[in-house]
Amino acid sequence: MVAERTVVDVDQSADLTHLVDLVRTARGVTILRSNGEEVAEVRPLKRTRSRRPRSRTESDVEAFRAVAGAWKGLVDADQLIADIYADRDLEIREPGER
Repeated sequence: MVAERTVVDVDQSADLTHLVDLVRTARGVTILRSNGEEVAEVRPLKRTRSRRPRSRTESDVEAFRAVAGAWKGLVDADQLIADIYADRDLEIREPGER
């Protein structure tokens, strides 16, 4: 069973704000110790960078047109689909078995 997440707002505590700064700069796991006992580990959340969509250039369009249809004749789409469905029906093997 997965434990629920507890959210603590640390903005009102100088000590906790300092801890947040330590976690941010550590870029890894920070272990919290109390009375010689390790009681928790804190890790920074992964942030996703928001990327501004880039507009297509003429060279982008040319590159797309140059490769369009490049796989034609190399792959039988109907056979590929049949193989995928057949593979889904296979029994799962233990690691290392062939």
